[in-house]
Amino acid sequence: MIVFCILRQAQFRVLVLALIDSEVFAYVFMNKFFAQQHHLFLHQLTHSRKLREFDDQVALIDDITHVVEITMILDEHIERLFFYVTELSQYLIVMSLSWLHRHVIDVNFEHNILILFFFFCLNHCCSSLVKIYDLNQQEENFSFEVNKVAFSQSHSQFAHKKQLSSRITHKKQFSLQIAHKKQFSIQFARKKQSSLSFARKKQLSSQFARKKQFSFQFARKKQLSFSSAHKKQYNSSFAHEKSTNTQLVHKKQTSFSLVSRLKQEVSSRILQVIQK
Repeated sequence: MIVFCILRQAQFRVLVLALIDSEVFAYVFMNKFFAQQHHLFLHQLTHSRKLREFDDQVALIDDITHVVEITMILDEHIERLFFYVTELSQYLIVMSLSWLHRHVIDVNFEHNILILFFFFCLNHCCSSLVKIYDLNQQEENFSFEVNKVAFSQSHSQFAHKKQLSSRITHKKQFSLQIAHKKQFSIQFARKKQSSLSFARKKQLSSQFARKKQFSFQFARKKQLSFSSAHKKQYNSSFAHEKSTNTQLVHKKQTSFSLVSRLKQEVSSRILQVIQK
């Protein structure tokens, strides 16, 4: 039988097509791609399980490693189930004979109706009798369209998320480029400031060197002036000493001449006295 059901997990809610197959002995299955595309929360099994076909041969697909805990709504029948996640070809959900046995479902094959009224359902899943009708051919064709819509929704959501991720990556890359340019500008400004500081220091050093050279020239001139004054003073002292010596020589000569004259006068007088 093929029926409509609603799957609900947190904010996620979607109408899907379910196959109730009495020839399947495991409990319930969900399409792996559907679960991944809708990002349903997966619980990992402690031990993986192999899927066997009707002839008890191991199916040529990956082992079952995860289950999905999700709420399934069939009309007024609401049940929390763990779906084995595996690869399904046509249907998003497959419910097995074990599920039918657990709920002790009455199947009306004449009108293809499932009737849920056993006490387990009344105590856990629903409050009154629930009848679930199988889809006719027209409805089944429509149901496949619902399946396609569910898959297309998952694809469109995935594409939208991929596009958003691409935009975020692009914005992040653009932000990194802006940050890199800003960092480069800061480094360039620092280098420019460092160059200006270096030029200023060089200018100050040049001015200091000029001042030092000027001070040295001034000290040299001062020293030369001092030497010239000292030489002038020395020459003046030498000239004074020379003049003094000249005066002494003149006085000495004068004294010598006076002495000589006195000696002559004395000698002449003595001769006069002797003559007398």
